[in-house]
Amino acid sequence: MRPPAVLLGIVRDGLAAGRIAAPDPGELPEPLRADLAEIAAALAPGLPEALLARCLAGWTQLFGLISFELFGRIDRTLPHRAEYFAHQTDLLADLIGLPR
Repeated sequence: MRPPAVLLGIVRDGLAAGRIAAPDPGELPEPLRADLAEIAAALAPGLPEALLARCLAGWTQLFGLISFELFGRIDRTLPHRAEYFAHQTDLLADLIGLPR
């Protein structure tokens, strides 16, 4: 649980400092919003559900990206995997709202 906890801390700090904006909560289906509210209450009080949803998406995508890297799935397709990895992490930062 350490990587998502670190990510949540970064996002909470960025939100508190005004460097990260909460996305529109209207994008979340109501049942998901309720699940996220429970998670936020337990792990990240005050974090808007829509922002938590993006953190979870970023976390799962990052772990998938790392898994593909570790098991050689990227280098079989893309010879410039370092550039691909950097590009993908930039996209994840954009999704979450983290400054680059």
